[in-house]
Amino acid sequence: MIHLGLEISKLEPRVPILQHCLSVLQGLLPSLGFVFCDYCVTVYATMTITIITVGAQSKQEYAALCQSYLKRLPRHIRVTWQLIKHGPGDRIKSVRTESENILKSIPAQATVILLDERGRTLTSPELSSAMFSRHAAGTAAPGGHDVVFIIGGAYGVDRAVQNRADIVVSLGKLVYPHHIVRLILCEQIYRSYTIHTNHPYHHS
Repeated sequence: MIHLGLEISKLEPRVPILQHCLSVLQGLLPSLGFVFCDYCVTVYATMTITIITVGAQSKQEYAALCQSYLKRLPRHIRVTWQLIKHGPGDRIKSVRTESENILKSIPAQATVILLDERGRTLTSPELSSAMFSRHAAGTAAPGGHDVVFIIGGAYGVDRAVQNRADIVVSLGKLVYPHHIVRLILCEQIYRSYTIHTNHPYHHS
């Protein structure tokens, strides 16, 4: 977070040109990751969260539930979906094709979190720390910070994807349908943000 030295909210409102400029800025800057406070403009680095998942688009009712959480995130946090088609052929060929397409979809400097039943079981605060630690430490790239979540296909992913992941996370020993995993992930993304910002949504 960066506080600019220009105290825009204290500009003299009786000067027409300044009043007009302030009005324009208040309408434009929030969409670019700027947030107005009482005495200054607060600038947040843009954060892009990409959910890479194997399979078709979720049915409307499940997509709406996912969006009910993602729409609560602030404008400087953008969530995008990258759908990977099921690989053709037998199990080995299918996993290889899916994994190759997953790797092509990962930004170079992203923090990669793979969801896999053989991974670590994290608490929500631990997941929040994994997502936002670079922001908190001020080590995010100048253009922002990318976080990628990967949900593999029915047979998982190959070793190359596992090696690319910074963290491999398990949602527990139970097996869930893909649309339920997507919904759980979306809720946890929002919960992680509220933990990071000390919002009362999460009760520790």
